[in-house]
Amino acid sequence: MHYTTLNPLRLIDKSIWLLLAVALVACTQTTGHTEPTAVPEEVSTNPLATATAVPRPTYTAVPLPTSAPAASLNESFALAAGAETAVGNDGLVLHFESVLEDSRCPTQVNCFWSGQARILIVASQAGQEPVKLEFNTNPAPDQTVDLLPAYNYTVQLIQLDPYPQYTDPIPFADYRAQLVVTRP
Repeated sequence: MHYTTLNPLRLIDKSIWLLLAVALVACTQTTGHTEPTAVPEEVSTNPLATATAVPRPTYTAVPLPTSAPAASLNESFALAAGAETAVGNDGLVLHFESVLEDSRCPTQVNCFWSGQARILIVASQAGQEPVKLEFNTNPAPDQTVDLLPAYNYTVQLIQLDPYPQYTDPIPFADYRAQLVVTRP
């Protein structure tokens, strides 16, 4: 009988290889237990599913009221820059079109001349051509009143606000014209 001696290093070497092989096999096989993973709702887990775009919400424009706020005849009312108002019951509409000039002397400043502000108001009435009315805060006599013979109205500028300050220019949207509309 022939006996061979076992080399202990060779035995350890084989054991290491055997352990590595078992570990590799264990890593490649699943045990049936997996941790759940979060899947976004819009992503399908079906491999045959196709992606579809989710429509964005749509917004519908809300139309502005077609009728302007009403002002009464013979009563003072404020008309904001860029705005319009119906006056009386005959369909007269006034629109504060623009500030043509504002050279009024600011508060807390001594000026050689008081200055002036000029504004443009557009009057319209159904079936009539619009009429441009120019008003001046420092007018010659009777320049604050404008007659509308075709419409049979008189429009008068009472005041223009705000009054200029020394350091702050006035944005157009801040202007308010105080007006009175009467029948001659």
